Amino acid sequence: MSYVSYRQMVMQEPWRYGAGLPQNALDPTWVPNALLDNECPGDFDWDMEGWWICKYCGRIGNTGYTRHRPVQHPLSYFVQGAALYAANKADAVPWGLLINQTLFVLGVALRQAAVLPVTGYAQRMTAP
Repeated sequence: MSYVSYRQMVMQEPWRYGAGLPQNALDPTWVPNALLDNECPGDFDWDMEGWWICKYCGRIGNTGYTRHRPVQHPLSYFVQGAALYAANKADAVPWGLLINQTLFVLGVALRQAAVLPVTGYAQRMTAP
């Protein structure tokens, strides 16, 4: 079995680090969620490079500060993103046009993500 550091895992699975998620209520993409806003109760495993992984939810971090919200599965994050987009645009356009606009936005995002590392793309698209 080969050793894969938690840092390497983050490069392949940036959602484990929280990349792309709104950090606080000042971000216009923040949507309160009683389940996801609570702190994760998990315990941690540390690697030799100072990175940790939550044994409960799979979140990865690299500081001594281990308080965190649980990791969202990418499918859940996608569904929530699509729902937020539709909710914010639904009043302005007819349903058929909304579907086409949603597909267009997804296509643009995927084209941009195709030429960047996934982690870099997520960080670039997240509000500071």
